[in-house]
Amino acid sequence: MNHENELDDPFIARYADRIDDETEVLWRADFARAQDYYDRGYDEDAALLPEARAIDALWSSDPEVGPRWRELTEIHDAWIHAPEAMTRAHEVFMPGGLQPPDMNDTRWSSHMQAREMTGHGAWPGFEPTHSMSSNERHEPMTETTDRNDRADEVTAESESDTEQLMRADFTHWAAVGYHRDPDDYDPADQMDLTELSSTWINHGEDRWLQEWVTLSGAYLDYRYDGAEAADAKRAQLGETLGPVAARSWDQARDLAVNGIEHDELGLVANHYVTRMPYERGEEIRDAQPTFQHVHNINGYPSSDASRNCPDKPVPSFGASVAARTSALADYQGHGNAIAAAMDRQAERAGVER
Repeated sequence: MNHENELDDPFIARYADRIDDETEVLWRADFARAQDYYDRGYDEDAALLPEARAIDALWSSDPEVGPRWRELTEIHDAWIHAPEAMTRAHEVFMPGGLQPPDMNDTRWSSHMQAREMTGHGAWPGFEPTHSMSSNERHEPMTETTDRNDRADEVTAESESDTEQLMRADFTHWAAVGYHRDPDDYDPADQMDLTELSSTWINHGEDRWLQEWVTLSGAYLDYRYDGAEAADAKRAQLGETLGPVAARSWDQARDLAVNGIEHDELGLVANHYVTRMPYERGEEIRDAQPTFQHVHNINGYPSSDASRNCPDKPVPSFGASVAARTSALADYQGHGNAIAAAMDRQAERAGVER
């Protein structure tokens, strides 16, 4: 193993211009080197396999680098074993390779490295100048790509049935969490919140989790920060908002600023709900794919076990976990905010009584 920082080493040269930290350049170069040795070791020269394993052992046991190395390994394996799921997740969370604001540089670089190494797209800013390969043609949109090239449902100027159901569920969700009188507080509300959000958190298409997070995040911005601050935040996002996200900001403002109407029986009477008959909503809900079904969860952990044990399949469940992490963490934060708000409701109700 050579760790000399020499640019004539093709593996080091590949990352020297992309990464500022010298140690990170070395372990990323060695990761690419190890994968190359594994590939050639199984296909051509078995003598390379011990070297590949030695590189793995060196960095995976390092106290600081080890967790990052293992994360890169998981992302790399996910692109190999479930490329369609990872491509979809990439288009949702990192369109065009854009770094999400809540994702640190190291994790973003690992996503870009794994995607590039498995032939699913170039590292942004380092695109090849030659004619695109078939893999490169499947890259997600860039900032200059026409947004209308994405799936019809993503760019539709009119709402799909799925989107309308999400908006109805969210209106109920907001009504339970934020728009009840303190005297009406019920500990069972948390169960209602969980049930209302479960379709979207566990949706088989990763982007619907992100759409739900976008909607709830915008709503909490308007709820906690006020209309002026939230409007300014939306203005900063500008054209980065797609049609669905833009409608979510509209809905969030409407619900937070204007409130949620109820009829004389106490039922939600907001137009996001009344336009979706209950029976129709349940039909649409039943047709939604679940995360568990799409990814065929069967209990196996996500790892590189299939490389050493080809007869033991690695489920595609692991493929979306890494890509969904930031959105789920974001949603967890929103859930904590909801719980805190409901606790305040309960405390306020006790004081007023």
